[in-house]
Amino acid sequence: MADPLFASARGRVLRVALPVPIDSLFDYLPPASDDSAAAGDAPWPGRRVLVPFSGRRLTGVVIETTEGSTRAGRLQRAERTLDDAPVVGPALLDALREAAKQALCPIGLALSPALPPGSAPRLVRQLRLTQRGRNALAGGAARGGGRAVRPARAPRAGGPGGRGRRRA
Repeated sequence: MADPLFASARGRVLRVALPVPIDSLFDYLPPASDDSAAAGDAPWPGRRVLVPFSGRRLTGVVIETTEGSTRAGRLQRAERTLDDAPVVGPALLDALREAAKQALCPIGLALSPALPPGSAPRLVRQLRLTQRGRNALAGGAARGGGRAVRPARAPRAGGPGGRGRRRA
């Protein structure tokens, strides 16, 4: 009986190009959040996906799909798809693969400039007031916003603290 830990993954596997200096495609399972009807009907090659890679999240492009992986071990699942339809067409994918091969460049690095500018998702950090903070602000208990700011003093001759003599 084969050990399931090292059995190849069954079912659809996404072969993803990532913008890293490694000349290979990376295997991921499709995102769990995609409904099977929409994900099954739409072509995968050319779609962008957000995937976990080495402790961070990267945007990759699906190059092809296979019905199993030769990679030993358990595959990670892509977090989500970023597009409903492919953003890179099949002709452009083929041209970029050939150009990357001729230039000895990883396909993920060759695909990166072909994507629309500003299309990678960005992490936006936001701060929000809690209910307690909103109550304090409404009640006038919040302090610190109305303090007057003292203008900075001009430095004295001779450097900080004004020590030293002026030389002519």
